[in-house]
Amino acid sequence: MLAFLAAIVCGGGGGSRAATLTTDAANSVCLFRLTGRIERDDVAAIRSRLTPLDALDTDDTDDNKDRQICLDSPGGNFGAALDIGTYLFEQSYGTVVEEGASCLSACAVIFMFGNVHGEEFAGFRRKLHIRGRLGFHAVSPVLPPGPYPSEAVPDLVRAAFAQSSQVAGMIVEAVRRTPGLGAEPMMRDSLVVRMLTTDPSRLFMVETVDQFGRWHVDPLGLTMTVRIGRNELVQACRNALVWTRDGDAALLTDEVSSVETRPVSGNAEAPLESTVALVGFAELGCRIRHAATIANGALVEIETNDEFTGVKRLIFANILYFLPPDTLMRNLR
Repeated sequence: MLAFLAAIVCGGGGGSRAATLTTDAANSVCLFRLTGRIERDDVAAIRSRLTPLDALDTDDTDDNKDRQICLDSPGGNFGAALDIGTYLFEQSYGTVVEEGASCLSACAVIFMFGNVHGEEFAGFRRKLHIRGRLGFHAVSPVLPPGPYPSEAVPDLVRAAFAQSSQVAGMIVEAVRRTPGLGAEPMMRDSLVVRMLTTDPSRLFMVETVDQFGRWHVDPLGLTMTVRIGRNELVQACRNALVWTRDGDAALLTDEVSSVETRPVSGNAEAPLESTVALVGFAELGCRIRHAATIANGALVEIETNDEFTGVKRLIFANILYFLPPDTLMRNLR
């Protein structure tokens, strides 16, 4: 299905060496590291180096460094990237961009396929260091080198548009896959639209709390602790409602009807339960079970009530939910 994409390149300059997959037993995060420009010939070599999921002795693949690949690549062949990403998805590999590393263009598509699916849990497993770089842009068709006779230009332009349309359709088809029953797709609509509408000569970077949280990217390198007060509870509820919708925060009311917190027994990790009600023409709010503080890696339960859309959802929320969405991740500690 992806064979015709062999001549389509997404990002990265020409002339650099092909991608290399190496092992790093000393790395505490990833056993494998993929570096360099991604080319069509890399797909078979990479697949041959990775352990198939059915060859594992255990179903416990969550946070197992043997099932995580660190990425550091400027991009390359988009067809190869989709093939590699699909294989990582099928074999339950997580993806990581470490501090100082860059995963751009076609590499970013591979990153978004990071996941874990076992007998008891299925979900996203994509980790980006707050001082790493993850960037997307639209696919750029590569046509045969010129010069072209003037009469051939219209056909070449039509061919370029046709290629781009086919690639866009294949992106949407590939990323609609989910890591488990009832889960969200590997790339949400807002990210797909943003990628496909970004000029191929430019990059948009995943760098804010909103982008990390909305697109299910887990932060690495975040050591801060947030004390949970009234403002943080309201922010967590707003982020949960907006990210659940994959909608625009500007469409959500800024007015707060009430915030009530009470102690609950029987749960030492979450001894408090808070109810947040937002003002609006439909009932909007959250019930949050939490402690007095939250650190990176910890999760709290947020149950949203969005009467406008009819969606009620239980979310296991990380520290990002309690932060302002426009905060730059690199400015956190």
